[in-house]
Amino acid sequence: MDQASRRAILDDLREQKQHLLQEGDSIADVHVVGIFQDRMVLRSGGREETLWLSFHSRDTEDKPELRQTGAAEATALRFEDMPALETNRFGKRIGENRWLLDRMALMDYYQEVMEDPERLTAALMAMQPVPDEDEDTGIGGFVLDMMGENELYEATGMQNGDVVRMVNSMPMVSGARAAYFIKEFVNERLSAVVLDIEREGQAEKLIYLIR
Repeated sequence: MDQASRRAILDDLREQKQHLLQEGDSIADVHVVGIFQDRMVLRSGGREETLWLSFHSRDTEDKPELRQTGAAEATALRFEDMPALETNRFGKRIGENRWLLDRMALMDYYQEVMEDPERLTAALMAMQPVPDEDEDTGIGGFVLDMMGENELYEATGMQNGDVVRMVNSMPMVSGARAAYFIKEFVNERLSAVVLDIEREGQAEKLIYLIR
């Protein structure tokens, strides 16, 4: 995994926000020094702190130490151990806007849709481009218009009329960008997805962790 592809979701509990970060990014005076499989190394005010990631491999200790740096805090629970608020064939919802999804279940669904032209067409047509208000011909995201192939959208908390503005901090300005993320998932290079959406005029984040 190269440096540019190392990313982690950091919860800011004070601001009730989530940030998808890579090495070299900063939030206020907190700088991301390194991202590893089980931890992040952050620097603030000339001091380095290790923030243990709660989404780590099953063979790590059951309750990693709770760490804190600046406004960021880590949770002491692994996401696998968090209680399910609801479950479906793809995984479980573990927070208001957070899901833990099963990679094999998603791959099975992907194969089902790819082998059925009608389902594939319905899935693709469900996301319609939205004109960018600041440009005459640009795309400012994709609006969800459920027209038949709704199982995955509904199971992952999306609603009719949601406008997807960004995926993993990348503005959705073309269909090619959406295809890129699908390719990354199929090649097992995608383990976390953060959707920045607009729902009824309000900005929200939907977070998906894939195991």
